[in-house]
Amino acid sequence: MLEDAIGYPWRGEQNVARILIGGILGALVFFIVPLFLGNGYLVRVVRQVAVGDTETPPAFDDWGEMFVDGLVSLLIMFVYILVPSVVFTGLLVGISSVLDTTGTGGGAISGMAVALLLVFGLVALLMALAALYLLPAAWAAYAVTGKFGSAFSPSTLRTVGVTNDTLWAC
Repeated sequence: MLEDAIGYPWRGEQNVARILIGGILGALVFFIVPLFLGNGYLVRVVRQVAVGDTETPPAFDDWGEMFVDGLVSLLIMFVYILVPSVVFTGLLVGISSVLDTTGTGGGAISGMAVALLLVFGLVALLMALAALYLLPAAWAAYAVTGKFGSAFSPSTLRTVGVTNDTLWAC
């Protein structure tokens, strides 16, 4: 399987051009447009593989479609990371307020405050891990269906996330 993954980009015609374009987009990822294009290409790869075309990678063409797909895939990621980020931010605010109140008054941090901070930290961590687990399935669901909402559909995510055999059923 690893050998197939490493050899996949080299298959087909114009493989050197495809690798050069992908490498340039990867090197320029800190600019916004190459990030969208690179993610759009990954959506295109998943879309092509989902229909059973695994022989050669897709070409770098139809840049507008790649840009839109990349934009949508990053928007999906933003939504998945938003909730854990809000919980984590709440944790940081809670820590800073507890430390601020105990630092000025010279009192000790209460056991209840520490317990709450640990619980919020654990919840934020578990939410982030769940989001990171579901994110590839969400991207695949979007790639296969072409619908933004399918990236958040529990039934579609369950189908895509449980087994790779059912990816084609989306």
